[in-house]
Amino acid sequence: HLLKASARTFDFYYFVQEWPGSYCDTHRKCCSPETGLPSSDFHIHGLWPNMKDGSWPQYCAPHHVFNFSE
Repeated sequence: HLLKASARTFDFYYFVQEWPGSYCDTHRKCCSPETGLPSSDFHIHGLWPNMKDGSWPQYCAPHHVFNFSE
């Protein structure tokens, strides 16, 4: 349930993707798929709201769980 009283508008969203090969190289362990070679496809890492001034929401309430029906 989103808190509508404290909702902010955002200037843009970062759509962040990750290539498993670079993750595996920097973390010295393999990721999906676990076949010894990283996938050739990018994975979605996140969609994050941001403001033009460089700020973003920093203190989220983890007990407010996303509900598809709302």
